[in-house]
Amino acid sequence: MNEAVKALLAGLVGRPCCLQHVGHCARLSLGFGDVVQDTPRPRGEWQIGTYYCAWRVVRGERILCGSSDAIIDPEGALKVLRSIPWGRFEGIWQPTEMDVRIELSDDVSVDFFSTIVDDCTVDIFRPNKTVISFSPAKGWEVGDSDRPWNPTPLGD
Repeated sequence: MNEAVKALLAGLVGRPCCLQHVGHCARLSLGFGDVVQDTPRPRGEWQIGTYYCAWRVVRGERILCGSSDAIIDPEGALKVLRSIPWGRFEGIWQPTEMDVRIELSDDVSVDFFSTIVDDCTVDIFRPNKTVISFSPAKGWEVGDSDRPWNPTPLGD
C-alpha cells in the first residue's frame, strides 16, 4: 500500500462512519467524522466512495450488501447499509493491484473492485477540499476537489 496515501489519511483514522448513501447506478458514498450540512444532502467531513465500480460491505466472512443489491433494490440496500454497526475507520489497503479495501472497527470492511480500466475505483474526499483517487491505470493521485481535475501522482 502506498505510504503517501496512508500519510494523507492519518486524520481519518478513528473517525466514525456517520452517513451512508446509495445513488444512481449503485454509487456508494460513506461519510466519516462529523456530519456537515453545507450542501443539499448532508455529508461527512471525510467521504469515501465510488461512482462506477463494484463494491461490497463485509462483516467477518459474511457479505452484508453489495453493488448488485443496490442496482436491484436501491432502497433496500440503503436500509441494510443504515442497519450496519459501522464503527470507526481503521485503515486502507490493497488486496490486489486493482482493488481497495477499507477496514473499520467491529469487523466491518468495504471492498471496491476495479471494473473499468481507465476510471477511478475509489475517491476519498478530505476536509481541506482535496481528493485522493485510485484507478488501476493511474494508481493513486491527489488533487483539488473544487477545481478542474489536475492531479499529482502519489507514486507506488
